[in-house]
Amino acid sequence: MIVMKKHLPVYIILVAVLLSLVSGSLYYFDKGQSAEKLFYSMIENGLTNGNTTRTVSQDNQGQQLRQIIQSQTGETNIVSGVTFLMQGEGESATSIKTESVGTPEDDYIKYAEINTSQKGLSGDALDFNSVVDVWGKSDQIPGSVKGGELFGEAVLGIVPIGTLDSESRKEMIKTIREINVYNIDFSSVKKSKVDGRATYTYQVEISPDKYITMLKKFGEIIGTNQLEALNPEDFAERENIKLIFEIDAWSSQLRKVAFTDSERMENYQSWGLVRNVEVPADSISVTKLQELLQSIQ
Repeated sequence: MIVMKKHLPVYIILVAVLLSLVSGSLYYFDKGQSAEKLFYSMIENGLTNGNTTRTVSQDNQGQQLRQIIQSQTGETNIVSGVTFLMQGEGESATSIKTESVGTPEDDYIKYAEINTSQKGLSGDALDFNSVVDVWGKSDQIPGSVKGGELFGEAVLGIVPIGTLDSESRKEMIKTIREINVYNIDFSSVKKSKVDGRATYTYQVEISPDKYITMLKKFGEIIGTNQLEALNPEDFAERENIKLIFEIDAWSSQLRKVAFTDSERMENYQSWGLVRNVEVPADSISVTKLQELLQSIQ
């Protein structure tokens, strides 16, 4: 008893140190567990309600791309988009605005605005009235893979987006986890406030072969064969895709994806919002639309 009293301060110090170490390890364990749970909740949400708006921005060698893509899946599978493409500066600048509608079978696109300082052969300003607001429909080539590219691009993204039933969601998440599509050190995830909301930021690496495997599986579930001809093994030697994900901790919804090796940025918002999008009633073939554009001189 006397010995314990004599060494009591030492015991207190040792216990305090041990408690500090244990609580610290529990903190990081809990943080990692919470971050992992949130990440896969985000994946599941994206497979539960595939109605969202994605804004893409990318700058590359003097070209600027701004794109807004609205996707709807489930009872209605359709996407609509607006794209702004700008090149050059000042008097030599050219800007093009296009609008698009896509279904799992067909793509529709039209030129909404074309502005350029280039002159025609006569020296006069080019007149694009013959092609502006004319819808062009994707050409169906016999024997080609069926499926709209615009719709495929919207749902077969960095994270798959769709409206799946419970069993299909479980199947997809099981596949994603088993092959480790998204390589993340969950203990290094950062938590912060963005626009007043709790947000988790993830450093993510994706192996291209595993990514293709995931998308092919997703394509089978939703009934699109756009990736049917791709072999994941052909991508095994490709460099990993490095990304930064931002996920809203309150809603478990994806907010942003940044590509670390390029100037591409994708922002996601309006999850669950349904819009009325109609397929154009009148259109010509995309090939014919391009021929009309090229005939303007």
